[in-house]
Amino acid sequence: MEISNIITLVTINSPIEILRKVIAFNSQDESLNKITVNVAHVSGFSLRGIPLKIDSDDNVIFTSLEKTISFIQLKNLVFIEILDPMIALEVLTDGAHFDISEKDVPTNLEVKRTFKNKSVALEDAFGFKVLTDIFDNGLLMDIEKFQLYQFLTILDEVIRQIAEDGLGDKALKELKEIKITTAEDTIAVKKSANQLEIGINFKNKFSTDFKKRLKAALESKI
Repeated sequence: MEISNIITLVTINSPIEILRKVIAFNSQDESLNKITVNVAHVSGFSLRGIPLKIDSDDNVIFTSLEKTISFIQLKNLVFIEILDPMIALEVLTDGAHFDISEKDVPTNLEVKRTFKNKSVALEDAFGFKVLTDIFDNGLLMDIEKFQLYQFLTILDEVIRQIAEDGLGDKALKELKEIKITTAEDTIAVKKSANQLEIGINFKNKFSTDFKKRLKAALESKI
């Protein structure tokens, strides 16, 4: 993939904020490729390496390509260059782009089958129908298929969690319909009468607290 194809997704941040995000990325699973950067200090000193740790005083540890360890003060950073931006797409786009292994991407049929199974199970438990027009509009990207597939399980779990409370169970059983749509916002929930519309941005990676946020959004509307 060419950088030009994803440049519209790249967010503008200060060198310091970019470095923070790179460190968070590099601190993940050891099996993942690490992001290598060039940074420049206000004094003119520059350093190339892999930023790995940061403390509460904004001191950063680098390992360099020469197998050395360096320490810099973040507040004096004035420049950062990402040496392999294709590895850093998730960081540079704030999660709007992320890589998924081809084997993890469900087929359209798998997504449709999961939707049917989950919607039938929820209708049996609570009485409302679960609808969507997403399949009519087409799932064009692997990311969207992957995210929707994950979302169906998350939604099922969240609804059942809400139903553990007596008032939540009563409110859910008063619904006649839940419709799942695409949205620009991460989560957009609207209610009219006894219908609930849940809009989700399936193009962006779900945050680690996505399930918690979805639960809060649904509870605020039902």
